Amino acid sequence: MVDKYTKKKLISLSGASLIAIMASTPSVWGQEADTQNSVNSNMTDIIVVSGKRPNSIMKTPLAISVVSGDFARTANLNDIKDLVKITPGISGNSQDSFLDTIAVRGIVTNDFGNGGDPSIGVYKNGFYQGRNGAAVTSLFDVEHIEILRGPQGFLFGRNAISGAISVHTTKADPDEISGYSELDVGERGVIVGEGAVNLPLSDVLGVRVAAYHSEENGWIKNLVNGQDLLAHNKDALRVSFNLNTDSLTADLIFEYEDRVQDGTVYRALGNGQGWDNLNAIANNTGNFAPPTAPSANRREVSFDTIGFEKGEVFSTGLLLDYQFENMTFSSFTGYKDHTYSYGEDFDGTDVELFYYQQDQKGKYYEQEFRLASDTDDPLSWYVGASAYKEDIDTTFLGQQAEEVYCGIYWGDTCSYAAAYYGDIFVPSANGQINDRNRTVGKFQGYSAYLDLSYSLTDALEINGGVRYTHDSKEFTQETLPVDSRFGGGVQAPQTPFPVTGKGDWNRVSWRVGMHYDLNEDVFLYGTVSTGSKSGGFPSFILGAGGVPTSYGAETVVAYELGVKATVLDGRARLNANVFHYKYKDLQEVYTVVGEILPRIGNIGKVKAIGVEGSASVIFNDFISGQVGGSLLDSSLTGAQDVCTLANPNDCEGNPLRAPEWTFFGALNVHIPVKNGEWGMDLIYSLEQGVKNPGRLSNTGVTDMALSAGFVSDKGWSVKLYVENLLNNEGYDALTDSNAVGGVTGSPYVRTGINPARPRTFGARLGYKF
Repeated sequence: MVDKYTKKKLISLSGASLIAIMASTPSVWGQEADTQNSVNSNMTDIIVVSGKRPNSIMKTPLAISVVSGDFARTANLNDIKDLVKITPGISGNSQDSFLDTIAVRGIVTNDFGNGGDPSIGVYKNGFYQGRNGAAVTSLFDVEHIEILRGPQGFLFGRNAISGAISVHTTKADPDEISGYSELDVGERGVIVGEGAVNLPLSDVLGVRVAAYHSEENGWIKNLVNGQDLLAHNKDALRVSFNLNTDSLTADLIFEYEDRVQDGTVYRALGNGQGWDNLNAIANNTGNFAPPTAPSANRREVSFDTIGFEKGEVFSTGLLLDYQFENMTFSSFTGYKDHTYSYGEDFDGTDVELFYYQQDQKGKYYEQEFRLASDTDDPLSWYVGASAYKEDIDTTFLGQQAEEVYCGIYWGDTCSYAAAYYGDIFVPSANGQINDRNRTVGKFQGYSAYLDLSYSLTDALEINGGVRYTHDSKEFTQETLPVDSRFGGGVQAPQTPFPVTGKGDWNRVSWRVGMHYDLNEDVFLYGTVSTGSKSGGFPSFILGAGGVPTSYGAETVVAYELGVKATVLDGRARLNANVFHYKYKDLQEVYTVVGEILPRIGNIGKVKAIGVEGSASVIFNDFISGQVGGSLLDSSLTGAQDVCTLANPNDCEGNPLRAPEWTFFGALNVHIPVKNGEWGMDLIYSLEQGVKNPGRLSNTGVTDMALSAGFVSDKGWSVKLYVENLLNNEGYDALTDSNAVGGVTGSPYVRTGINPARPRTFGARLGYKF
């Protein structure tokens, strides 16, 4: 098997986000228009809860962005990965449900197996969402989303070393009957329906039911069988209960999602050393036909095997907040059960070179208790403890035609290869090598944390915290039977029976910070924080002695200075921060020259410095605008093991696979009339291209979306939109054949990952009551 780190990562730093700007400008599509108040001279305050207490985003000492639920619908954000295109410092959107593409300030979760943990934490209503196949669910009936950059070990029950995405769904309300419905219809069979209804059951108890459906035909044509790729069909349902008394608030939430969609598309580019190697092998051996040359149309491919993705996720959570006289007690109890299957034709050709599949099921339990002070004293604090238990069972498949394998690794037919061992070659039933290995993970852990803040003056506050984390993992690896003479030649490690490895990781992390109200409108902050991610086990290779061998934890020290300001008499907001971090023992997947199976280990150090900033302005009663940008300068050292250049030392000091700069801009025009409001929104983003020798690259990404319509003061709305207005035909990323194979003679070709979705026209109807 090849290095999937290099084969499916889309590493780039996205354009700067709205930073709650869309939520704070006077009108947002999908809201009911109020013709008396839809246009204001001042921006609405945004309240976030990621600091453990509700607080204004302009007074929160964090690099945090907020996207309202209304804007998420307006921008057609289907799942959390779509947030990367409107959030500074976060990148890596893709068409599948893998988290290993998402990078925060250049740091990515690169282990696509299940023996490690993601670098970014995904949370919904405070509950940890887990790993690939379970964490990426649809965005619907969302109240708001908070996106945080930097180590987040003090705000959630589970560690998040690079950053966090925290989704807050709309809770039930015992006080009113309300709801909404929306229908989106667009090209290529786009149909998106979303709605919710809220009903009081008593003076203190309410229920809310929300539903979601999304479908679209694919936009990539497979010339081999005529099938359209990158299609999807998703359904989701959420039922929430809220109990609200004088001292107790309780939320009970049930959620289910069923999704079917296509796997990642790798399109052969038809050039490079890998392409020449594969053609040479086919022509010299005659074992298989050479790959079909790629079409001139970037949205056409030639695949022998069609990828897919299927997932079912069920979760339930109970949140309790009990108000004592001077403190609040909180409890989070969560459970999640999921099944997930995924497949992709990685080689990007119609040669049966490499097909990857993953089938898994898992259960996750979590419990967190927290006490937080609730007084006006100079000293405020919160203290908490959390625990989790996870069971994850995964079967991986690496598939290759036997004659392709023999042509590549033996330079001759399979009969010749078998005869070398004194055998007579008998093909398998389907002529393929189906290498399967099963991994079973039993993970558990607990943590305790304390955070203190003290107001030295009315304007100056210092804070600090400490957290202890313990993680324990038991990981079992097993090779499953294969009917090919050449079993073990593609992916699976060889075990005579199930073998198990165990590991424990303990870590104390800390943070200190200070924030200062320079005046009523200018807020300054600075922090120094540490973070860690526990070690784990590779899913595709064994250590010495034929047993799973763990890799170590990675750690980070991060420094950040920021300013948040409201100027022009409340008509403008400015947000800017500069950060510097040092990662040690970075975990990364790589392939050693001469080996088939990928490794994962601790490779070295990363240093980076960056700047993120944005500005939002209300120009007059009708027009508002936003601009933003980001800069990143990074350096990776001690990474000779993952360098695929002829001299491994030539990779020393290379930057992470992320653009050095990005740009974002938006223009919003909203004009109140007698019966409602006319509006237009234009959003533009640009990412610099990335060229990193021997690694993933990109030619740059440009995106523009335009929407216009009318919102009635009676509750109904209509909007027309066009996405990818410039009809960008780029890719999420480009692979390098040498990077994929790990050797100069690699038969794996250069590919473009996920050709861009074409220009898309659509219309949306809505009603809110």
